[in-house]
Amino acid sequence: MEKFKKWLSNYWYHYKWTTIVVLFFATVIAIGVYQMAAKNSYDTQIVYAGPVLLLEEDHIEGVNDAFKAILPEDYNEDGVKNIQLHDFAILSDEQYAQKVEEAGGSIAFDPSTRRNYISNITTLYSTGESSISLLDPYVYNIFFSQDAYVPLEEILGETPEYALDDYSVRLSDTPFGQYFDALDVLPEDTVLCFRKASEISTSGETKAQYAFDRKLFVAIFNFTPPEL
Repeated sequence: MEKFKKWLSNYWYHYKWTTIVVLFFATVIAIGVYQMAAKNSYDTQIVYAGPVLLLEEDHIEGVNDAFKAILPEDYNEDGVKNIQLHDFAILSDEQYAQKVEEAGGSIAFDPSTRRNYISNITTLYSTGESSISLLDPYVYNIFFSQDAYVPLEEILGETPEYALDDYSVRLSDTPFGQYFDALDVLPEDTVLCFRKASEISTSGETKAQYAFDRKLFVAIFNFTPPEL
């Protein structure tokens, strides 16, 4: 044991900083590999932000299943079509006050988390991890004021007659939103829109993911309910 302690002390004296640097880069690489593995387990990622808290697993799975049904292909070629839904419970001040009044007291929502959730969505956008969004009008307007979205005509070749503006439609106004009952868990005024390409993350992988997300967005509007 004494020999080992002596060897360890000698080793640390001569190779302390080399060991620290190696361990640092090994940790960074391990984290990167883990994040890539987690990211690659999904074909795409979609953001929902609004007053509905999707706590129940079957609600999240139902929304995921609706989008998986029209997913153009198995993008990551892992043999499974899979979507990750990032859901953020965000209330405007007016919505919060209304829910408190309806509940006759406080509710399980901390308004101070709103800024953090908006920041999380911004990160998903800026890293190119998510492009398709389902948003409460309050949240949509926050990012709309930042010129965040792509005109529908640029993606679809035209602006649907039922569009809210040049950039968005209500999900419930699309045949896709009307056909899948699982989407009824989302408020009727939920806005469907598409984020501009990230100016920060410009890797080939990010661009390829963005192109695939555009294909899924087009598939949403091209969806035709099957004849019964």
